[in-house]
Amino acid sequence: MSARRNRNVSTVSAVFMGICVVVTLLIRFCGLNEYDAAILLGAYYKPFIMAGEWWRLLSCGFVHVSFLHLLVNLLSLMNLGPYMEKRLGVPGYLAVLLGSVIGGSLFTYVSAGNVLMVGLSGGLYGLMAGYSYILFQSNAWRNQAVRQAMLRVYVVNILISLMPGISMTAHFGGFITGMVLTGLLDNKDYRKHFALAGLAFFVAIGYFCTRPQIIKKDERYIGTDINVLKRERELGLQSHAYAMAEKLDRVYGTDGIILSTIKEDK
Repeated sequence: MSARRNRNVSTVSAVFMGICVVVTLLIRFCGLNEYDAAILLGAYYKPFIMAGEWWRLLSCGFVHVSFLHLLVNLLSLMNLGPYMEKRLGVPGYLAVLLGSVIGGSLFTYVSAGNVLMVGLSGGLYGLMAGYSYILFQSNAWRNQAVRQAMLRVYVVNILISLMPGISMTAHFGGFITGMVLTGLLDNKDYRKHFALAGLAFFVAIGYFCTRPQIIKKDERYIGTDINVLKRERELGLQSHAYAMAEKLDRVYGTDGIILSTIKEDK
């Protein structure tokens, strides 16, 4: 691998970058405050996930609020994506990137309270884990150009971790998921070992996902929930907004307050 080749952006990475840019522009210029807009467009938001919107575990990867956060993530994807796609193929690359986003989100779901989480960082940490594993396993890291490329990747991702509001739980979950998936896809000799490690990791997460989840009173942002559901209703998604309001009332134990508020304010 050369540093020059690593800067080429693949079609798959370019599509993901384009989606991230479009979503960020929508958030900034849709007329809502940035947090309400981020939730509306698919950010990780625990009450909505508990109410059945599990797709947010993945969609959050394409949502960015800050242009700086977006820029740093896209730079990291430009460095990691092309090599991992060439090494694993498009299906393998997608499995590691998207699987790591989900793995990071799931780890956040079972280990953190009610946080609003956005960004591709969980997937990027998964790619970084897989990238590092491949280079060390193949001894490619001994090449100076490769070491320089690795240094760029780690510096970019350290910068991501130091940004305000970044979820370290998503980074950790994404890193573990990426390492396991890359080992399964890239190394036949140790596939069983990675399969067992992955099974243990996800059985543990699955166990905690099935346990009752409670949103603490000081972590409830019901006004935000109502604003998002009102905008959904205005966009013609009235049935979905009402169904979500009913589910959120059950999540919070608010005895129909959210649903009645949305229906009354027309």
